[in-house]
Amino acid sequence: MKEIEDREMTLIEHLTELRTRLIRSLLAIALGFIITYSFSLKIFEVLKKPVGNLVFLSPTEAFFTRLKVSFFAGFLLALPYILWETWGFVSIALKKHERKYTILFVVFALIFFILGGSFGFFVILPLGLRFLLGYGLPGVSPMLSVGKYTSFVIAVILVFGTVFEMPLFFLFLAKLGVVTPRFMSKNRPYIVLIIFILAALLTPPDVVTQVLLALPMLVLYEISLILVKIVVRKKEERQKEE
Repeated sequence: MKEIEDREMTLIEHLTELRTRLIRSLLAIALGFIITYSFSLKIFEVLKKPVGNLVFLSPTEAFFTRLKVSFFAGFLLALPYILWETWGFVSIALKKHERKYTILFVVFALIFFILGGSFGFFVILPLGLRFLLGYGLPGVSPMLSVGKYTSFVIAVILVFGTVFEMPLFFLFLAKLGVVTPRFMSKNRPYIVLIIFILAALLTPPDVVTQVLLALPMLVLYEISLILVKIVVRKKEERQKEE
């Protein structure tokens, strides 16, 4: 595999590499699922704390919810390895001396995901639920389905965890030469508009939670711009030395 990475790969080789890494990642998730299933009920207790009691509306809903929680927990357990495989694939597009940053990528990607997921669960979720459950009708009491609630919580954690990977995403694009500091600065007004549109689409329909997602995304974009400037500056200095 190393010999293949040291030369330009064909499309078939790229697809084969992608398939191999996907299979490895899926096997890692499956192993994580097996490990976490035994204590999935404890994980579920944590997930349902923001609302308390839940109900299930069909005989199979509770069972499949436990499987869903186990799969999600297995994914989180396997996440470091998945990130490792992800970097192993995308780093093929980088130069040989740039592939040494595997450990840094995995560590920072994991940190950003945990920060984003935690922000979504501990900050956004309670506020969003408070708004949505308070926006009821006279004489109608909320009764949350365990399956739909769990799916909602997992979606919030995954969305915010993914959004917080923004600095690494722009850093990688800068490494490839796709984006530049000038491009990012010039298009900042459009990026701000896109961020608020995404915040409106990815959060519950109230202004508070939309702003709470948009603000971190704006901060992350500015952090991304700083990192891109550093990368481009170092790249230009290296080219001058050569």
